[in-house]
Amino acid sequence: MVNGELRLSERAAFDVEIARINREASDLRSRICWDSDMSRNGNDIFEIGIVHYLDGGGNEMSAQDECTSDGSEVFEMACSFDDEGNASPTYVSGECAKGCIDGACVK
Repeated sequence: MVNGELRLSERAAFDVEIARINREASDLRSRICWDSDMSRNGNDIFEIGIVHYLDGGGNEMSAQDECTSDGSEVFEMACSFDDEGNASPTYVSGECAKGCIDGACVK
């Protein structure tokens, strides 16, 4: 550094480091996924939940649990990751003995 300014070689090294950090941050953003009704025993079919995730472009997305049209099952949304670790929602269907209303099985 000369008079508070980076020399060309220092600037180049700085730019390389910033590019690396930005790549890593982008990679991490695509791996973020959170399920609001996830419990220690797995997804809770008796509680409506929303999966929040970031798509490959870093955009915030969400997917909500839904009942089947006849109300006999719930499509329980969950986090899924591809081979590269990118997050996306998937679902598991669960049978609702007493029916399904607004994305959750009736207790």
